[in-house]
Amino acid sequence: MLITRDDLPGALAGWHADLTRYRARLDRINTLPVPDHDTGTNLLATAAALLAAAGLSAGDPGGLTGCETFGNSGMLIGAWLDGADTVLDAPVPPGELARAAAAEVELAVAAPQPGLFLDYAVRAASRLAEADAGPDDDAAPVIADDLRMLLIETAAAAPGLRQRADSGSVGLYFLVRRLLGTRPQVGDEILFEPWPGDAPADGRVDHELAEFLFTVQGAGRAEVLSLLRRLGADSVMLGRAVGGGIRVHCHGPGRLAAALAESLAACGTVRDFRVGPVYAEGPR
Repeated sequence: MLITRDDLPGALAGWHADLTRYRARLDRINTLPVPDHDTGTNLLATAAALLAAAGLSAGDPGGLTGCETFGNSGMLIGAWLDGADTVLDAPVPPGELARAAAAEVELAVAAPQPGLFLDYAVRAASRLAEADAGPDDDAAPVIADDLRMLLIETAAAAPGLRQRADSGSVGLYFLVRRLLGTRPQVGDEILFEPWPGDAPADGRVDHELAEFLFTVQGAGRAEVLSLLRRLGADSVMLGRAVGGGIRVHCHGPGRLAAALAESLAACGTVRDFRVGPVYAEGPR
């Protein structure tokens, strides 16, 4: 099986339909890195933006690179697609595509945590690479079932998750299924079930926690990371920004806003600086 750039619009359309169907359940199981219950909402908004970009940029090799994304999970999916885009100049096996995609996610995640999106992206790429050597194009449904079980195995490595799968990883799983030419199955319902005898993990709600989203130009990745660590920012994601620069998504106390904006201005040009409460409804 080979994946081409022309396969992306159809896969994204199917993925958007899946997210529309599962949005509320993805929101419900979103507990890490913060329990703000917005993964499904943010992924659906990201899918809509990606789908629009794919339609507007037919024939444009870089059409999805740097596309607007929403929230932590959206940035991770954006990074995954940016990595996939680097190998789509020619038809490519799923494993090769997934490895390139996971490598870009690794660059985006400043402090990896076991059992979450990056961990699953790497494990899924390894499983898909094993399948690349197989001769049977009809094996896609079997591979997709393996990727579902891999979700559960990966989530077991996440301290404190206490659920069958990480919400962002489930979003990636649905996207990979579509790229393989398959759609969600009845067996996927298990991903939204709680562990037997265990209460759902809701996590601690910190109403002072804010979400920061901005682009910085003229500063290196290491410099930006150092600044964010010094100020106490958490859950840091770094991606490629439209028009160049580094797109940053992170969490921290709301009172950090003024110091963060001032420190960033001292090391580069800052644009699209946005601050909002973590525990709020709607895509961010």
